Amino acid sequence: MAKIDLELEKRQKKKALSVSLILIAAASVIMGLTNWIYFAEFWSISIMLFSTAGVCLIALWLNLQGKFLAASIIAVTIGFAAVYLNIYLAGGLRDPGIVSIPVAIVFAGLLFGRRVIPFITVFSVIVIGVAAWLEISGIKIVTLDVINFNTFIVISVFTICAGMTIDVIMKNNSSMLERIRDDSGKLLESELK
Repeated sequence: MAKIDLELEKRQKKKALSVSLILIAAASVIMGLTNWIYFAEFWSISIMLFSTAGVCLIALWLNLQGKFLAASIIAVTIGFAAVYLNIYLAGGLRDPGIVSIPVAIVFAGLLFGRRVIPFITVFSVIVIGVAAWLEISGIKIVTLDVINFNTFIVISVFTICAGMTIDVIMKNNSSMLERIRDDSGKLLESELK
């Protein structure tokens, strides 16, 4: 019974990773195009976002080949790298992309378990602290001062991705609960016989 549950959990994680990689790749392309159109002077961010999409597709291919751990490591690494680079290259701590840090922490926790969440959280706080120090000391001049349409698009894309990811997670949890209900019903029936 436990072996079946482990296989089911593996399949669900693999499916959640695939869906998440597709969403991250799509969001990266949309934000890269938006950035290219509205902020051509920040071409480095567009290149970073398009590269993120490409690496996500490589991780998706690895995941579909059964290399879940490698795909997970690549997905989490590229996700955090893209967020942190975006904070540095674009609007600093006022950049709307900063809202994706908690989503990335939850994503890493789902793939690798709860034990990684404290480490990733501490690392994220250190990166945010470095970004704050760079802004305060004047080493990094923040370029975004006002909210504009591009900011709205970026926040919307992150919100949609977060909602869709949570939906996949909830769907997996409800199918797991259904399986537990079925198994407990069968166990109760076998005990009554």
